[in-house]
Amino acid sequence: MRTIILSLLFIAGFTQTFSQKFITTYHNPYWLLSSEEFSEYFRKAVIDTISYHFHGIVKDYYKNGRLEMVGTYKANMKQGEFLFYYPGGNLRTKGYYKDNIRWGIWTNYYEDGKVRDKIAFNDILLSVLEYYDENGNPKVQNGTGVWETQYYDEFAMKYVFITGSFKDSLRHGDWKYFTELITGEGNQYDTLSLSEKYKNGKFISGEYYDKDGHLQKLGFPDFDVLPETEKFVNTESWNLSIYASKDEYPFLKFLPEADSTLFPVNTLASFPGGPDSLRSKIARQIKLRKSYIKSQKHHVCIFKISINESGILKIEEDPNKTVVKVLPGELPYYRQVVKAITSLPVWNPASRNQKYVRCHFALYVISDSGVITIKLSNINQIILDPELRLTS
Repeated sequence: MRTIILSLLFIAGFTQTFSQKFITTYHNPYWLLSSEEFSEYFRKAVIDTISYHFHGIVKDYYKNGRLEMVGTYKANMKQGEFLFYYPGGNLRTKGYYKDNIRWGIWTNYYEDGKVRDKIAFNDILLSVLEYYDENGNPKVQNGTGVWETQYYDEFAMKYVFITGSFKDSLRHGDWKYFTELITGEGNQYDTLSLSEKYKNGKFISGEYYDKDGHLQKLGFPDFDVLPETEKFVNTESWNLSIYASKDEYPFLKFLPEADSTLFPVNTLASFPGGPDSLRSKIARQIKLRKSYIKSQKHHVCIFKISINESGILKIEEDPNKTVVKVLPGELPYYRQVVKAITSLPVWNPASRNQKYVRCHFALYVISDSGVITIKLSNINQIILDPELRLTS
C-alpha cells in the first residue's frame, strides 16, 4: 500500500513538473500581451500550461534588455520581495507582497539612487514613515510631516497628484488630490478633484467634484492612494493586444489565430507598373461575347485579397459566390474575373521595419458596357508614411 501511495505522489509531482514551461512573452506599453515586433517590454517566467499561472521567479525587462522587475510568484500570486528598476538600471522601488497584496515597508527611490519615501502597507491602508524631496531634505520623519506623491491612472488616462499630512503615521490635517488630464491634443488641465480633513487618523469631512464640475460632499475617505499598476492585472489575467496570437505563442492555446489585416505596414504591396498596368492585365484576360455585354451592361465583383511576403496573390474572401447563386446571369463575368486575378504575376510585397510582410486589399473589378476599371483599397493601416495609398 505504501508503495502505491509513493508511486501516485511521484506521478502527480512528475505531471505538475512536466506541465510547466519556461517562456518569454512580449508586452506593449500597457503590459497587454503583444508580439515581439510591437512590444515595449518582455517577460521571462515559468507558467503551467494548464491554468497558465506563473510560478517561481519572474523577470521583466525593458526593450533595451535592462531589468524592469524581479519577484516570485506562487500559483499566480505575488509572494515575498519584489524589486523594480528605472530604464537606466537604478533601483526604483523595493517591497514585499503577501498573497498578492503589498505588505510591510516599501521603499521608493529617486532615479539618482536617493531614498524618496518609505511607506508601510497594510492591505489598502498605508502610512508614510519617511519622505525626502529631490534635494534630500526631510519632509516626513518618524511618520510626521507633509507627504507629496503622484501616480498615473491608466484607466482614466490622467495623472493624480496628492499632498497630505501625517502625524505619528496617521493622517492628520488636510489632504488634497489634483488631476492632470492628458487629452488627444496634448492639452493638460490641473484640477482640484478631491479634498479631505483628518484628525489623528479619523476622517472628519471631505468634498469632491463630480463629472459635471459640481462640488459634492464626501461621506467616507478615499483609500485609493497609490493603487496597483494595471501591469499586474494585464499580465496575470493574460489581457491581450490585437497583435497577440497563436502564431507568436503556440503554447497559449486560448489565443486567436493571427489576423494580419490588423498589422500596420510601412509601404503597401504594389503591382509592377502600377494601377494602370494592373487594370490592363486584368482587362486583357476578361473575354466576353458582345451579346452578353449588351444584355448585361454593368457588373461588379468584389474580393478581399492578400499579397504575401513573396508577392503571391491569394483570394481571402469571395462574397461573389453568393451573388451568382441568386443572379446566375453574373456567372460568366465572375468566372472571367477570377481567372484574370489568379493568373496575375508576382507583386512587389509590402514592408514593415525593413522586412517583407503580408498585406491586404479590397479589390473591385467593374465592367461598364465592356470597359473594365478597377479600384484597390488597402485594409492594413499605414505607418510612417500616412499619405501613401495605392488607388486605381
